[in-house]
Amino acid sequence: MLIWVWRPYAPEEVAKGAAVATRKYGVQIALVGPSETMVKELANHGVSGLDIEIVNASEYLVEREPPVYTLRQKRDASIIVASAIP
Repeated sequence: MLIWVWRPYAPEEVAKGAAVATRKYGVQIALVGPSETMVKELANHGVSGLDIEIVNASEYLVEREPPVYTLRQKRDASIIVASAIP
């Protein structure tokens, strides 16, 4: 399984890449981030029936943000949620 942690940059490209990778290579993909945004973007790429899982996370890291801050304060950050996926 390929796990992609959502960032607020170019979500349409992430959705497009997930759709292409799943179709072309048959990989399982888990997208971790705000589910509402990801569902909206994926709908533009006809992913119905593809092996793409959406895992909700309401927060994410910001550039130059200390990692310790994230671990302590942003308990629902996408990187933390992704690290718990088996």
